[in-house]
Amino acid sequence: MYKLLFLFICIICLSEASISAMFEGGVEKTGVGTNSVILDAQTNIPIENVKISLPKHNFTTYTNSNGAFFLNTKIDAPTILSIEKEGYRPYSITIDKTNLKNPLIISIEKSSL
Repeated sequence: MYKLLFLFICIICLSEASISAMFEGGVEKTGVGTNSVILDAQTNIPIENVKISLPKHNFTTYTNSNGAFFLNTKIDAPTILSIEKEGYRPYSITIDKTNLKNPLIISIEKSSL
């Protein structure tokens, strides 16, 4: 009986992670080691709900409450990564598969308006 209960709890826990990733558009929780993060340039505090897009790949995701995001798409050639958040300056960088071997840590500045 206890083994069945343990198995049921394990299935629930694993399912929650999959469902969470689905609703968050592929954004994973920090601490995994493969997540990139967006920080406020002045405070170094992670920024939530930042729009991350790869226009060439028709891919968009958003940062989670820890400022983390995951690029769940294959990148073979250099491509532009665009970052947008209300109250912050838009930011774009060119990335390729060598950039993505390690998590990206990107700081963005607040707009002066």
